[in-house]
Amino acid sequence: MVFKVGDLVSVKVGKTSDVGIIASRKMALLHYTSTKPELTDIYEVMIGGGTLISAHVMYLEKIENELWTKQE
Repeated sequence: MVFKVGDLVSVKVGKTSDVGIIASRKMALLHYTSTKPELTDIYEVMIGGGTLISAHVMYLEKIENELWTKQE
């Protein structure tokens, strides 16, 4: 799943989870032959207190709620 900046997500850490907001998507050289950085499956998530953590997409779950999503 591809997340957008500002998406509200749940970050699963062991048996607990935190709620945060997607701040950015990490870029990196994925292979030594890469000529430019590419998007990865790692996102920076801002959790409580303004702490930024990096989390792989497999640990993120988008929170779908009518209060948080825009009605179009």
